[in-house]
Amino acid sequence: MFTPPRFVVVDDNAKHAHAIAACIQELGSACATVIYSLEKDVPVAAFLGARVVFMDLQLMDRAHGDFKRHYAEIQRILSQVINPVGGPYMLVLWTEVPERADELRGYLEEHLYAKSPHTRPLSLLALSKNDYIDSSTESATNSAELGNRIRIDMAEATAVAALLQWESDVLHATNGVLQTVISAASTASGGPVEVSAVLKRIAIDAVGESQALADPESAVHIAMLPLLHDQIQDTASRAGSVDVWNNAYEGAPEPLPKLSREKAAKLNSHLHLQLATNGDVTPTSWGALSSLEPDFSWADFGFDGAKQFVEKVVQKQVQTQWLDNVVDMEIDDSNTRRVRVGQVRIGAACDFAQKAHGPIPFVLAAFIPVRKDHAAKKPVLADRSTAWMSPLMDIGEWGRGHLFVDPRFSRTRGHQQAQQFTPVARIREQLLIELISTVSHHGARPGITQFEGEDSP
Repeated sequence: MFTPPRFVVVDDNAKHAHAIAACIQELGSACATVIYSLEKDVPVAAFLGARVVFMDLQLMDRAHGDFKRHYAEIQRILSQVINPVGGPYMLVLWTEVPERADELRGYLEEHLYAKSPHTRPLSLLALSKNDYIDSSTESATNSAELGNRIRIDMAEATAVAALLQWESDVLHATNGVLQTVISAASTASGGPVEVSAVLKRIAIDAVGESQALADPESAVHIAMLPLLHDQIQDTASRAGSVDVWNNAYEGAPEPLPKLSREKAAKLNSHLHLQLATNGDVTPTSWGALSSLEPDFSWADFGFDGAKQFVEKVVQKQVQTQWLDNVVDMEIDDSNTRRVRVGQVRIGAACDFAQKAHGPIPFVLAAFIPVRKDHAAKKPVLADRSTAWMSPLMDIGEWGRGHLFVDPRFSRTRGHQQAQQFTPVARIREQLLIELISTVSHHGARPGITQFEGEDSP
């Protein structure tokens, strides 16, 4: 409910700090003001949502000539307050010596970013106090010009400005969603606003009554997403941001260089995969990828074990030019080697959302690793294969590779049986729908008996 500010200023001089905060507020955003002192650490909570951090370069004794002391203190603060999962931020130096910005950049590169890469800002800009602070009164001399300079400096980092604008657009869109819900809850007679009734109705309609009552938070999120999507697409929500978006790609190389496999796998994983950590993925979650249970019955599929399944199914449907790189890998039933076989929880979205009773469908999935050397080629499905293969992804402890699914190898399990599986990750909806569509289409392929003839000349 309490949203942390996106702008934070840290300064040992209260007047200097308030000068920046006042300008940010005039520009239409909230700014947290942190007055630095040696006796008290800066509050971490103020930085939880920070997208722009204004930091005085000389937080400690200004009479001291060793700037490395100041750099070390900034390093210490950033290491404490920047959230590893808090998202990107800009660092703006609010200083009397902007020419020292490159020194600080080099110091942080050597002493901070290598150990804590999440603390690296998207950009580091310098803003001179001397241009906007009266040395005799220590107050801002031209707030309007200072605000304009902040806007210009931030706009110079075009991609960062576009990201911040996108975040602002999403926040604007949420306001539109809330207004839609409140409007639907308002009565014609002007009576009490029935928000709780509207929330319950849309939640039940989205996921079913049992799921809506069992997990109201997830149900409302699912119900709200289509409304949020429509609001974000509304061009009116981006009024006044045309220049920001027109310059969003400025500085990007043309043509774009090819991605390394490492970066491609990382991007694909962020888009399509949720790793199972802290119990947030269960074996029965829609799209959950789990290991096979220890007593898995390969005889049900006509095989002696995982090795035979890979040899007779996977290797026959992947082009030989790539298999030359993996055919010598050892595969065993315990799945302790690099080639593994798991299972993906599939099925209809409505069955999962409504927690329908009955058997839960799974499909076998072989994890095909990729070699790290540049000679290894991308695995490609053989001609006429009806199998499905995922993009290259980093799948936690399994490593980097592709998931291979032959739609023929599916099975069902009861809820109590499935709960005993060990989840590895969850395939997100976009990729999961593609997999489920492939499995469904395979079983519904039409075929006819036909004859072809040819007349004599």
